[in-house]
Amino acid sequence: MIVLSQDIDNAQRSTRREVERSAVATILQQHFGHRVERGVRECGQPYLRDYPHLHMSVSHSLGRVVVALSEEPIGIDLERYDERILRIVPRILPEEAQHYLESCPLGIRVDMAHIFWTSAEALYKLVGDSELISDFYYELSSIIYQSEEGRFALTARYKNAPEAILTLQGRFEGDYVLTFARWAIVP
Repeated sequence: MIVLSQDIDNAQRSTRREVERSAVATILQQHFGHRVERGVRECGQPYLRDYPHLHMSVSHSLGRVVVALSEEPIGIDLERYDERILRIVPRILPEEAQHYLESCPLGIRVDMAHIFWTSAEALYKLVGDSELISDFYYELSSIIYQSEEGRFALTARYKNAPEAILTLQGRFEGDYVLTFARWAIVP
């Protein structure tokens, strides 16, 4: 897997999408050494027309764009760290994950909320045909959070494919939280 990123200017909301698209084009051109044609599948997942064997996922948050390229399907999410997430994330969490979050010590609750939020976003990008948060459930006993290193991992299941697990890994990078989602078939 290759992760490429670029800091961008925080443009006005009306021009932000164009700045982000331009940054993705620049990132890909720098990586491949030439302009790369992109497309979007029906399910909304981006792809590279010149490199159909590569899977691509894109995310952006205020001031930064990231692109993940992989030979296996991948979902990526980047979010700027913001304590206000505690007001939003409980509304999207399955009940057991909400209870887990509420039971976390106050000192790590904001971190855990970001982990759940970015995990949900990365899962949606990985699966492509998911529409609801209830399409996934987290295996809460799998959560590994190493606050000193700023790293975390957990697994989730997709209700439409219960034989598979989805692995989530991420890290806190300065003002941002970055999460990757991948499929892992259970033997």
